[in-house]
Parts: sequence; structure tokens; C-alpha cells
Amino acid sequence: MVASLPTAPGPRRVNLRLAANSASHVSPITGATQTSARFGAMWMLDIELPPLSRRQAGEWLSVLADANGVSGSIYAGPHCPRPVDYYDATVNPNHPQSASLSLDFIAGEYAARWVTTPTPLVDGGSQTGTTLDTDGGSEGDGLNKGDWIAFENGTFRELHMVTDDSFADSNGDMTITLAPKIRRSPSDNAALIIERATGEFIAADNDQAAEDFDGVNGTRSIGLKLREFLR
Repeated sequence: MVASLPTAPGPRRVNLRLAANSASHVSPITGATQTSARFGAMWMLDIELPPLSRRQAGEWLSVLADANGVSGSIYAGPHCPRPVDYYDATVNPNHPQSASLSLDFIAGEYAARWVTTPTPLVDGGSQTGTTLDTDGGSEGDGLNKGDWIAFENGTFRELHMVTDDSFADSNGDMTITLAPKIRRSPSDNAALIIERATGEFIAADNDQAAEDFDGVNGTRSIGLKLREFLR
């Protein structure tokens, strides 16, 4: 069973980066460079938490201890709860972490994107590469560069960044450009996760279930390093 990290308190810092598996070779004679884009790119995630009470630290530490080092997997991902253009009237739009209201010119009139979250589905099995065809949306639904999606591929949950703006056509069909490449082809009609998208991670090593106690302030601090669990 894949564990989930506590939702509160939120992290103080999150460093999410893509560790590519590309290679290059420089000719010692001509200096010409050959490159190879290989499979195996994975997301690396560092999380630093704010000062914690004993109870708060226990909630985080118990997940890491239960994972037993690299043997247990955890759902984790970017600190981006919603797509860029999700609009929520209950959220202060001036807050830097809130969603924004984006108006797009659609069919001769303006419409708000993502007032309600659609549920796009994979459109066709056996898809590979850096694009994913989807259906089940409404005209004008879209994702922006830097948004995140996730989906189950039958073996694990994949996490991808959207690398080009994508919009659904009049049939609700949308082709999403993403990185890294699709690891395993998702099945037809597999659901896309576009809110709080997470992938499957494991501890970067066997020493992640650790906390530091500040005897002066009576607080605890936890920092953890995770890597995507590919297979």
C-alpha cells in the first residue's frame, strides 16, 4: 500500500527537480558532441518542514519510519494544489499561492477556465512519447505550461509536467505535451489527476526517518529526500 504524507503543516521549502538520464560524448579528435536522450529520467524531491511540535513531528516521522527506508513507497509531488487557471471564488486571488482567474476568448465570448474541475480521461491505449491524447473535457478546458498531471499506468502512478499550453476542442478532446516521456502506457479511459497531482516516490536512502530536536525552543525539524519510484 502506498502511503501519503501529512497535509499539515505545509512544507517550508520544496525542491522538485527532474534528474534526466541523457548522455553525451565529446569526440577527443574533433570535439563534436553526440547526445542521447534515454529513458530513466526521474523526479527528485527535497522537503523541508517548519518547526514542529512533538505531535506534528510524530505524524511525519511515522510515515517515514513505516516506509522502512527505500522499501516503502509514498505519494508525493509539487506544492501546486491546482492548475494555474483554476478559479475559486472563495480564495483571495491576490494571494501568491491562490488560483487565478483567466479569461479566454472562446466561441465569440469570454469564459472562465476551471471554474469547476473537469475529469479528463486518456483517449486510447498504447500511447508513448511526450504527448498524451485525452477526452472527456469541455471546449476551452486547458492546461498551461508548468501545470502538473498524474495517472495510473497499471504498475505505478506517473507524475508529469505540462510543457506546452493545451486546450480542448469542441469535442472536449485535448492533446497534452508533457515531460518526462510516458514511462508505461496508461489504459484507455484512465483518469488524469490535475488537482494535487502526485507521483509514487521512495526515500532517497535508508536514513530519512530522522528528526532534529531544538532543546532551546522545544521544537523539532524534519527534512526528507525522496526520488521517484520507477519500474
